[in-house]
Amino acid sequence: MPNFNLDNYETVEERLKVFWKENPNANINTELISNIASEQMNPEDWKNIAEQVVKKINDGNQGIVIGHGTDTMAYTSAALSFALVNSPIPIIFPPGFCLCFSVNPDGT
Repeated sequence: MPNFNLDNYETVEERLKVFWKENPNANINTELISNIASEQMNPEDWKNIAEQVVKKINDGNQGIVIGHGTDTMAYTSAALSFALVNSPIPIIFPPGFCLCFSVNPDGT
């Protein structure tokens, strides 16, 4: 990945334009699996996330980023680590309340 500094750009839109210009072959998909407070999650939700991750792996995705509230992220990531043993791709849960491309991201 090219080395470029996103700090010089004020808005999310400016940062995304730079990212796409520097990474024209990037293919990023998004999908909403659930929209509940993380403290309301239960084993059925973890199973659903694991099933969706398996589908994405089988579709040929090369990595998965799971956005998740920080209150119970440790429980969800632990459950998925057992459900998806020996995953062939990286699956990450980035900590933070703001998007990494936001002007003031807190997870970087």
